[in-house]
This record gives sequence, C-alpha cells and structure tokens, in this order.
Amino acid sequence: MELNTQGRDAMAPACRIPLELQLFQHHAGRPSACVGKTNVYSAGITILAAFRKEARYLTRDTVLLVHERRLETMLQSSKRAGTIGTAEDRRET
Repeated sequence: MELNTQGRDAMAPACRIPLELQLFQHHAGRPSACVGKTNVYSAGITILAAFRKEARYLTRDTVLLVHERRLETMLQSSKRAGTIGTAEDRRET
C-alpha cells in the first residue's frame, strides 16, 4: 500500500481502513506493508499505525504531521477531582 494524505476531514475513512487491512491480512494469509510518500498527515498517521512496525516505510522526502485529536466530551462525576471518597463510600464497596 502507498500512502500520501493531506489530512483534513478523513477520520471516518482513517478508522475504517485499518479494519480493512486487518481483514485483508487475515484472509490473504500474508503480511502487508505500507510506504508513506511525501505527505502523511493527520488521519494518515492512524492508517500508517495499522501496520506492524517492521512493515512501515517512509520515503526520504516524507513529512509526517502528528497531532492530538480534539474531542468535546462532557464528563460528570459525583465526587470532586482528586478525592477517593469518604470512609462511608469505601465501606459500600
């Protein structure tokens, strides 16, 4: 597989492609490899990570763009952060 991505809004395909690769490797009965060429940005890193370390290659001119994923999630807790609860809470478990 050759990979050259510009990133952007590619998270859905980037999550699906590794699953397809796993299916291929399972049914083909042989390993696969990936060569990152010129640009491997953002979601392309997720795809590249689907391959075993020994099966990942980059051309000399390849530029990688690795960044965090920003997700907005509401987290609610019944306890203050940094606490483990009261003695009564611990007795209940």
